[in-house]
Amino acid sequence: MHIRKAVPEDVKTFLKFKKYFSVPNGEDLSVNGFLMGSSEAAYFNFVENDIVLVLENEEKEIVGYSIVLCNNTLRNSEVWNKRTQIDWEAKTLKELESQPISFFEQLAVLPDKRFRIYGKNLGILSLAKAFEEHTYSITTVVSSPVLNLASRSFILAAGFKSIGEIVEDYPGMDNVTSDFFIMTKKDFEHQMNGPYKTLL
Repeated sequence: MHIRKAVPEDVKTFLKFKKYFSVPNGEDLSVNGFLMGSSEAAYFNFVENDIVLVLENEEKEIVGYSIVLCNNTLRNSEVWNKRTQIDWEAKTLKELESQPISFFEQLAVLPDKRFRIYGKNLGILSLAKAFEEHTYSITTVVSSPVLNLASRSFILAAGFKSIGEIVEDYPGMDNVTSDFFIMTKKDFEHQMNGPYKTLL
């Protein structure tokens, strides 16, 4: 297995993943999870400007990928504009707005046990690269009308902490509520000195 930086030619594979992990109807999401949002143009933009890594098997086939948005992309995003929906302490919000922040956008790995065991490595490596230049990382995980248990499991294990919820907009879905998570660089470094020390 090999992890490398994504290139524009990988976008066609990301779109196949998006279709494969489309939002299901009432099935168990604890194993596979699902993906929402992100157009073809958005993927190309992420590859050019943000932290996008791919996981390849021995045949050089992409079996997983991760996306972390950098500060500039995040501050021009819809989710950043909705930060005021969170009941922040004034001091915390002011501190957050003054620092470089990343956004953990997507983590997807094909549901094969040969590949899934590398999912944490892929996600943690992406966060490690993000924290080289960012003080905070934030993310959202859909909680209603469907619950993304797979993403939630990784986010909590990585060290993110839930601080509220926001309402998001996705094509074809109304009233989508997502839990809003945050992690500091210090929190991440603590995890790296503990349970995830061997993953990098």
